[in-house]
Amino acid sequence: MKSEAADARSDLFAFGCVLYEMLSGKRAFAGDSAATVIGSILHREPEPLDLAPPLDRVIRRCLAKDPDNRFQSARDLQYNLALAIESDAPAAPKAAPGFRLPWIAAAALAVVTALAFWAPWRSVPVPGALIRMSDELPLGYELANPPFGSSVFALSPDGARLAVSLRGPDRKTHIHTRLLRESTRKLLDGTEGGVFPFFSPEGAWIGFVAENKLKKIPAAGGTPVELGPQSNNGFRGASWGNDGNIYYAAITEGLRRIAASGGPIHLLFYRDARTGPCGLPIASPSSSAEAPGICTGSTWTVRAPRM
Repeated sequence: MKSEAADARSDLFAFGCVLYEMLSGKRAFAGDSAATVIGSILHREPEPLDLAPPLDRVIRRCLAKDPDNRFQSARDLQYNLALAIESDAPAAPKAAPGFRLPWIAAAALAVVTALAFWAPWRSVPVPGALIRMSDELPLGYELANPPFGSSVFALSPDGARLAVSLRGPDRKTHIHTRLLRESTRKLLDGTEGGVFPFFSPEGAWIGFVAENKLKKIPAAGGTPVELGPQSNNGFRGASWGNDGNIYYAAITEGLRRIAASGGPIHLLFYRDARTGPCGLPIASPSSSAEAPGICTGSTWTVRAPRM
């Protein structure tokens, strides 16, 4: 009504209006037009109902004009409505003789119980647990240190797994992975020479470049799969989109796309003197398929179809 942001408490106000009408047979805020209804909501109180005090207090609190004075969640409403129903049997409302109040109140409780469990979609998402980790490289190991500012490690989209390119005592590079909740690291067989790791959207696969080929391997280990040719030299990074494609860039080659299952390589955007050296593509699942690549400074914004 006041152009303020609505939240779950607006739903509880609407529920109070419905419950009021169910129990009385008339609207809580009546009017001949939308304007008079709005005025009634803003400036008038509903007519009193002949109800037991506990149930009356629940309805009044739902219909409070100040959201801070209402129940703050559907769970709070569920708890208080259940207590009101369990109290002394309320008197039947005068405005609607013949109906059975306990059945209506019980039905209302069932509705608000369902709302309490379904309402999280209207609530502010609860942040995931903060994970702090420290990792010490084994003796003789070092980061692969790829050129051109490319990333040597990647974190899975769910934040559960780390993939990193390490050079061992034998001077050979492999992709290593570990779950953040664990302290052990696993070398992925078949990733010799692997650099530039990146994850699939669901975190089940790790993509990388090795032996001048773009490859992927199951994140927990398995047989690597070759996707297509790609020189290690000048590779800037890749992003695995929700549309089933991998977008990647190189210093002199521009932005390219290849299906996550392999196949032909499509050139999406050339690098030129105006854009300068670009890389580090970022796939955006919320954009359209037109103009699939835009180079801004050191970043490609990849517009992939919404899935």
